[in-house]
Parts: sequence; structure tokens; C-alpha cells
Amino acid sequence: YALSVPLSVAEAGVWTLHERNGVVAEGAGGLTVGAAMFCPLEKLGEGVKDWKKVVCVVSGRGIDRSKLFQILDKYDKMEAVANGCLSANWTVRGSNATMSNDAS
Repeated sequence: YALSVPLSVAEAGVWTLHERNGVVAEGAGGLTVGAAMFCPLEKLGEGVKDWKKVVCVVSGRGIDRSKLFQILDKYDKMEAVANGCLSANWTVRGSNATMSNDAS
């Protein structure tokens, strides 16, 4: 599968890693966590039901301090993070992919 992840989901991952785990990660590191937490997996296809484990690679601390603070200030609690992600525009491509919000 190829999954296009909205910016709000990457921010959610950065926020969650920092607030829940004390880990400072850049956007690329937060991306995997945000996608694993908030992607509507049931829409990826039948095969996803058989997944036993999901691995998230969390990389880098190369986030600008002001950007980190901007993300942390944007969400006051986990509910705000979840609401931002659940209303995000997801695009999935690949075998059995049934969810796409773009016209191509």
C-alpha cells in the first residue's frame, strides 16, 4: 500500500511521542506513529484484518524548536489530536485499497 498521510497526522504523532512518551521526534518520526494510531485501517482492504503487528520507525530529532512548540501548543489534549486526525483527508493506493479522497 501507499498511504498519503495528512500533515495534521504527522503533527499528532510528534505531539503524542512528546506528551505521552517524552520523545522528541521530527515530522518523519511522528508520521508513522500518527498513521498507525489514526488511519482508518478497515478501509485498506480485507488483508488488513490478518495483520498481527505494526512496526513504527521513529527517526530523528531534527525538528526546529519553534516548530515543536507550535505543534505542542496547537493541541491541548489527546481529544484535540484525535479530532484533527479523524477529519483529515486520507489517500490510499494499492491492492484492495478502497479509500481515496483525490480524483486521480
